Formats: sequence, C-alpha cells, structure tokens
Amino acid sequence: VDMVSEITVSPSAFSSANVTGGRGAAGRAGSVSKYGGNIKGQQNLLKALVWLQKVQKPDGSWGEDKGTTPGLTGLALLTFLAHGETIHSKKFGKTVKDAIQWLLNDTINFGGGGGKGSYSHSIKTYALAEAYTMTGLSSIEGKLMECIKAVVNNQQSAGAFHYGYNKDPKEEDLSLSGWTFQAMKAAYSTGLEIPGLE
Repeated sequence: VDMVSEITVSPSAFSSANVTGGRGAAGRAGSVSKYGGNIKGQQNLLKALVWLQKVQKPDGSWGEDKGTTPGLTGLALLTFLAHGETIHSKKFGKTVKDAIQWLLNDTINFGGGGGKGSYSHSIKTYALAEAYTMTGLSSIEGKLMECIKAVVNNQQSAGAFHYGYNKDPKEEDLSLSGWTFQAMKAAYSTGLEIPGLE
C-alpha cells in the first residue's frame, strides 16, 4: 500500500522551526557563508546525495542485512532531510518518498545480535520523526507513534538504553542511548501528544 501518496498535512507537524530552519537553499547558503563553507564542499555534498540515490534499492531501502537495513535506510533518509529534501523535491523527491514508504512498511523489531535491531529501531524512529516534522505526512504518524512507544516503554530506570532495549540497569550502552535520545528529541519536536515522552 502506498501510504505516502495518500496524505493530509497536519499543522502540528510544523511546530518546530528549528528542524526545518536553514535546510532550504537560502538557509544553506547563509550557513555556508556564516561558518566558512565553500561551493566545492556543497558540490561534494550534492555528489554524495546523488550517489545515495543511485544505490538505493528499488524497494526504497539501503543495506543488505535484515537487522541493519532499517537503520541504514533511516540514516540515508536523514541525510536527504538534512539537505532540505522532501517528497516534493524535484531531484530527490522520489528517493525520499520511497525511503519513507519502506520505513512505514517495516515491522518493529529491536532484537538482534550486537544491538543491531535496537540501533536500527532508534535510527528509524529518529528518521520518521524528522520526516513527519518536515513533510506533515499524516501517514507517518501511526508508525512513528508505535516506534516511539517502544522507546518510551523500554527506557531503563536510570535513563539509559541497552541492546534489545533490555531494561536491566546493570547493562547500558552509551552509543545506543545517544541514538535513542536523538529519536526522542526528534519525536518531541513533532508536537504530537506522545504519552510518557516528556
């Protein structure tokens, strides 16, 4: 089912100007000037986006391993979103749309050896939250709410996270916690009512 094409835009999706500010062409130009960037750097960034577009699989994902594909797809989508690309972008719109659609169709699974599933889940949640904020696609809301609920329900009592979202406070993982904190921050910025997140 193509959930991305059948959309309504939620006004609450645009509650945080911080997420979208500076991501358009004018904002990027201002940041390049202000922080000492250059045209060559911007051209290389565009080449990287074109390469990512080229290696995207026909189903909209990136990656070969079932456990890491949601995370890799989320990372790639975050790259396009950070550049200000949405489903309406002339050059990268289909790439963004297909990536969102793949993440919406992906089942929630945060198991897997070495924390693969939990890293992937955190990054997928982060990407869906930013995609919702930048596009206002109502079709993202349900999956995002499922994903962030798993995060909220599996935080350890001390505030951290561990592989498989194991709630045993004797084991914590700083890098997984970092990705999960990013996911929580992005979900909070959507303006959606998310029980327990605050």
